[in-house]
Amino acid sequence: MRTKNGFWLRTLSFLFLIFCTVGTIPPASAHAILIKSEPVAGSTIKALPEMVTLTFDTPLLNAPGTKVNSIVVTDPMRMKASTANSVVSGASISNVLNPPMLMDGIYHVSFRIVSNDGHPVTGDFIFHVDHNLNEASTGPTTTAAPHSGSMILSSDLTGEGITDEIGSDSGYAIGKFLAKFDTSEFCAKIRTRNLNNVLAIHIHPTNTNTLTVKDEILLPVDLDAINSSDYVCKKVDGKSLDFVAQQPGNYVVMLHTEDFPKGAVGGVLVFEQKQDDGHSGTPLATLFRLWPLAPLVALGLLVALLRSKRIPCRRA
Repeated sequence: MRTKNGFWLRTLSFLFLIFCTVGTIPPASAHAILIKSEPVAGSTIKALPEMVTLTFDTPLLNAPGTKVNSIVVTDPMRMKASTANSVVSGASISNVLNPPMLMDGIYHVSFRIVSNDGHPVTGDFIFHVDHNLNEASTGPTTTAAPHSGSMILSSDLTGEGITDEIGSDSGYAIGKFLAKFDTSEFCAKIRTRNLNNVLAIHIHPTNTNTLTVKDEILLPVDLDAINSSDYVCKKVDGKSLDFVAQQPGNYVVMLHTEDFPKGAVGGVLVFEQKQDDGHSGTPLATLFRLWPLAPLVALGLLVALLRSKRIPCRRA
């Protein structure tokens, strides 16, 4: 015969078993949440930065040999401005930018990340670039006198040239640059050593007060310039060329790699030679330009001399 006490004992045992079973089920993990972006989502900035960095509220999966995390940036012309490899560090992911050219307008950032718990997250946002930002409120801005012709510059790039980060100990590069003012082109040929997987090459302005390199990109350099025997040219903003020509020593060439996304080697631009536009120059330079015409000039002078000393014909 069953008693009431036996019924309640069985009931309490069953409820205790359910409680223990539910208690052993792990709680569902939340998806990673974007808590910070540089540039700030929806913001307007004055110049395109060297990289885009996203920070989440949880560490990201960073398995060697995998590319499950990525950032893609497109410019106002919908051309890809990001590089192929995004770098993960803890809860942050960065991508060095290598734009086809610099322009104002809307830049679109899309990302796909996987947190350590295996949950994928995708998202996107935009930011604006406006080189005229705050000009009205800050008064007259620094201007550079327009230049013509072309200018040859050079730079020796080493790891010591990366002043605010740790650069490469063994890598170095030697760069030759040609600024063409009449066609607004910046040309380069760069020899490198012990530098692999180059992501981007930028010309950055420096902060002359703090002696640091600014993050903004003044001029992008074409990656085809690496170990090229000829100059590789890229269309750029003419005003940026004028600024570089006015004070080359205020600008740094920085080469970014997969191992050193914030800069592997860097070096200050050095003025080498100014080439005129072909309409002016020293008398000696003019003489050298006319040297190929010397034989024709000599022949013309000889004909003129013979005509001036022509012997009259005698009549029979």
